[in-house]
Amino acid sequence: MLPPFLWRSYGRKTYASLRQRCGLFFQTFFPLLNFACEKFNVNLILTDLTPDGSTNLHQFKEVADKIWDTISLIDEFLAKTTSLSEEGRAIVASWKRRRKSMFMLERILKKGGILIDMEDGQVFQVLGLHSSFEEMFHAFPLPIVVETTLLPFRDVIISDGLMQTYTIQFGPSMKKRYKDFYTTAKSTNAIHVRL
Repeated sequence: MLPPFLWRSYGRKTYASLRQRCGLFFQTFFPLLNFACEKFNVNLILTDLTPDGSTNLHQFKEVADKIWDTISLIDEFLAKTTSLSEEGRAIVASWKRRRKSMFMLERILKKGGILIDMEDGQVFQVLGLHSSFEEMFHAFPLPIVVETTLLPFRDVIISDGLMQTYTIQFGPSMKKRYKDFYTTAKSTNAIHVRL
């Protein structure tokens, strides 16, 4: 039986599709992380990354950030790996279009979190694969600042799953500013749903 929060967040059919996408994401992301660990001489055991595990996620984020900061690493990985399917290779290649930044999580919708790039105000609808944004941020008052990397994944935008949150109190004018970014993007169909 599905947890009730996922019924509300995604619906039964979409949830099954997300579980399949989640598996595909980890089948592509973990080999890339392993490759980066070898390249940068980092001793990290990826099988320890489980929802209830005690793995140091900070260390995972450091390795992932090295990938996103050294984008040529993706081409090097694709040239050397033979273990990925054609779809997996296409997904990894698409990650060269990643967007690493500080974002304002302005609101959570059924279709994902609304993240606004704090540098240029662009608005993104981001889908949670393993956990919904509702589940991840239910205890946080919105808006909240998150540092993450957005990735194209098939026909949606996801994050690399490694989000650093910052607890900052926002005054009414700052909250209104980011709400206005969202409402303007919504009214002009400028919310990015693909990268």
